[in-house]
Amino acid sequence: CARRWFDEGQSNHLVNLGKYVSAMIAAGAKIAYERDRSVGWLSLLVITSSAATVYQLYWDFVKDWGLLQFNSRNPWLRNELMLRHKFIYYFSM
Repeated sequence: CARRWFDEGQSNHLVNLGKYVSAMIAAGAKIAYERDRSVGWLSLLVITSSAATVYQLYWDFVKDWGLLQFNSRNPWLRNELMLRHKFIYYFSM
């Protein structure tokens, strides 16, 4: 993502990079919590893991897959679908 941003200059690539960085931060919080099982590290772990999960799910569903489009002719999906059966998209979500 960083390389694509550097090459293409599109800021969307930096936002996509944030998806991976958020996972690394959550993993770091997990490591820190394992070393010192305090309430502070547990709180940080829950917050960073929750934020990373929401961020990653949003990016995957909306940006990568083009799903959850409210104004589409296919409810909650994008207008142009690659697969014939819509239930596959709904099952994936």
